[in-house]
Amino acid sequence: MPHIHSHNTPSVNKLERFGFWLSLVCAIHCLAMPLIITLLPFIGSTFLANHTTELWVLGSSWTLAGLLLLKDFRKHSKVLPLFLLGMSIVSKMIEVLVLGESSEKFMAPLGGILIAIAYYFNWKYNAACKCETGH
Repeated sequence: MPHIHSHNTPSVNKLERFGFWLSLVCAIHCLAMPLIITLLPFIGSTFLANHTTELWVLGSSWTLAGLLLLKDFRKHSKVLPLFLLGMSIVSKMIEVLVLGESSEKFMAPLGGILIAIAYYFNWKYNAACKCETGH
């Protein structure tokens, strides 16, 4: 029996866009930290360098991406977006468990960039999905 589902939503919905931008904000946050901490220690030490902020951004980004990418995987059956999301999580685990905090300036942006790339491929797969429309 062929897989049937509906395409009654736009290929990129608002929640997917939010998830994409959240992952990019995460990457920008991580890339900007060394400069911000150097130039603006007050801002860097109060909000941006706060580990609680990092955990909220990462947790929100991973959760949202996981839900959306899994939902779309059921449509297009392409595993690459989920693999990239998994690699984002693995990169953070390697940073925390193996490399230590000194690697954060490289590993943290990598995690955000991997999620953004996962969304990109997911959007491409959804746009190319040539499946039957459900009733």
